Amino acid sequence: MINILIATEDKAWNAFVAGCPEATVFHCFNWAAALEKGAGHQPYFLSAMDDGEIVGVLPLCLMQSRLFGRFLVSLPHYLGGLCSSRPEATTALIEAACELARNLSVDTLELRGNSALPEAENKGFVLDRHKASYLVDLTPGEEELWKGLRKQTRNRIRKGQQSGCKFESGHHLLEEFWQIFSANMREIGSPTFAPGFFSSVLDAFGEDAEILLARQGKNAVAAKLVLRFRDTLTLLWGAALPQAKTEGANFFLTWEALRYALARGCHVLDQGRSTVGSGPYHFKSHWGGRELVHYWYIYRISGAVSDMRAESPRFSLARKIWRRLPLSATRVLGPWISRQIP
Repeated sequence: MINILIATEDKAWNAFVAGCPEATVFHCFNWAAALEKGAGHQPYFLSAMDDGEIVGVLPLCLMQSRLFGRFLVSLPHYLGGLCSSRPEATTALIEAACELARNLSVDTLELRGNSALPEAENKGFVLDRHKASYLVDLTPGEEELWKGLRKQTRNRIRKGQQSGCKFESGHHLLEEFWQIFSANMREIGSPTFAPGFFSSVLDAFGEDAEILLARQGKNAVAAKLVLRFRDTLTLLWGAALPQAKTEGANFFLTWEALRYALARGCHVLDQGRSTVGSGPYHFKSHWGGRELVHYWYIYRISGAVSDMRAESPRFSLARKIWRRLPLSATRVLGPWISRQIP
């Protein structure tokens, strides 16, 4: 018989995740500390138990937003979803998540993952497939991967190299990463996370987390925060300064991220989620990867699901205003707003 518990210990949880073929970095228990410390979200990490053995996991976090309401999400600000080794564990975890959502009086329960969950649709969840990532197979090696790139992509990488870009990596680059990231978020009309949020992710994942950076002279011009899990390197958050984009810094850094993954024995480069059809989505399609459209299952108690999307027309005016605010103001206000958006 399957029993559902709220996990409080990471060792058994991570051992199950490490041995489950469908698991991703977003199933690691490390996210409980990162999201609680960095964004103030309350973790509810559900584990399905059978005779004392974990047979399924569902990481959830409660978000209490003054702006948008209460959410129970797996996981906020990125992905998560359900991972199990048995169908009955999948069903039990979904039922437990629904019960927890009712007990916590949330407005929305959202399960984000890479796999279909017919059990969720049977319980009235709405399937949304507006996000996707591209997975690059690294096994051919650097030389073959370079040959397989489009000519235009190779030229943009060379342009970055010729502009003087140099590659660096290390946790000590966090402040420069945040300066670039926050400036880019203002340009696209979105609030930024606080430096402490990214610091909590680096702390939680330790040597499996890294900041990658492109520098021109003394100036940092592009940066990415990446996580390694098993044989996959995932590019979570990244940005380049506007002028540096025209000089190929974003292409240069993505190529260096690919080389970084190869040097660490990774077989897959996950370029991270994007909205289907967006500029970042098309940029990531240039690298020869396989598209992976995500499965987001949403149960919204009030209002339409689309109303809560950043792409919703209801936020278009807010995005325009945000772009016109001083950068210093967005860096102060942004962290408060961003941690309330799932």
